[in-house]
Amino acid sequence: MIDIAYASPRLAIAMIEDIHIAVHGQDNPSDKDWDAYLDSIRKMWSRHDQVRGLVYTLGGNPSGAQRSQLNKINDGLKPWVSVMVESRIARGAVTALSWFNPRIKAFAPDNLDDAMAHLDITGPHAKRVRTALEHLEKALQDAKD
Repeated sequence: MIDIAYASPRLAIAMIEDIHIAVHGQDNPSDKDWDAYLDSIRKMWSRHDQVRGLVYTLGGNPSGAQRSQLNKINDGLKPWVSVMVESRIARGAVTALSWFNPRIKAFAPDNLDDAMAHLDITGPHAKRVRTALEHLEKALQDAKD
């Protein structure tokens, strides 16, 4: 069973041990969505010395102000992050972020294996992460209905 920490039509979040998983819908997250996201990140850092993040987006992404809020939480912590995104422009933006956090890397949406390898997610964890992604995508759809 995957425990979904938050779900709206724009953003769904789950946490598996030290792995924070977020799925963005087609629309950008609202401030309420982003507050839930930041709260879940804070919770992860309060429980773990190192956090791994997997982000999958169907097109939505945080605003500059929202990214700034996240950067303040992660300041000096340098979490391992894989961002799965279709847009080459967005992948370029992730590459630019890697200048500040060399542990963040962009992947195409169909490249989950490499995204998980970047985060050193293997074995049973990999299966749980795959299941979580499926549940989060369904949660996005269910929140629309």
